[in-house]
Amino acid sequence: MACLLVLYTGTGCAFKSISRYKNITYLPSESPVGKAAQRLDVFAPKKNKAPKPVLVFIYGGSWNSGNKGLYRFFGTRLARKGVVSVIADYPKSPGAGYEEMAIDVALAVKWVKDSINKYGGDPLQIFLSGHSAGGHLAALVGVKNKYFRSVGINNPLQGLILIDAAGLDMYSYLRQEGFEKDNSYIKTFSNDPKNWKEASPIYFLHDSMPR
Repeated sequence: MACLLVLYTGTGCAFKSISRYKNITYLPSESPVGKAAQRLDVFAPKKNKAPKPVLVFIYGGSWNSGNKGLYRFFGTRLARKGVVSVIADYPKSPGAGYEEMAIDVALAVKWVKDSINKYGGDPLQIFLSGHSAGGHLAALVGVKNKYFRSVGINNPLQGLILIDAAGLDMYSYLRQEGFEKDNSYIKTFSNDPKNWKEASPIYFLHDSMPR
């Protein structure tokens, strides 16, 4: 009996019930220009006594691959820890460049700010996270307020959580590598060094950015 009690106590969070809301559209399709709708999933703890902090997660995949369905385990685990988690899809290269990706990340965060209270989340406690290429997009949106301004809101983030973020200095990297124009990174960031610098979060750090 003692062994069973220890096992249950050590894995208690695995038994906490959560709610999953899949394929919520945060950006409708724009068929005249051929742009697909973008969707997100929400994972929330049940029986909230108070609004919970929110983590918006942007996955990686070299800016040209990946989907939110691969990270349901991550959203589920966070929800069982008491965090409302949001995992968003975004457009990929070569159909979209980094600017369009960043704007859509800002739109996903805007949806969270406007709607997450319906799912038990606190719109005043939004944290943006990302892994690899997703970490780059999270950092870019977090430190360059122009993306939030472009979707009509002020930066609502309380913090950034970067997980092995890629591309924080694409300017130096692309200058060093000298890729040909058909390279995947060039398709994402163009072959203009001015764009590489604009795409590099490290050059835009400032005192008022989310910590």
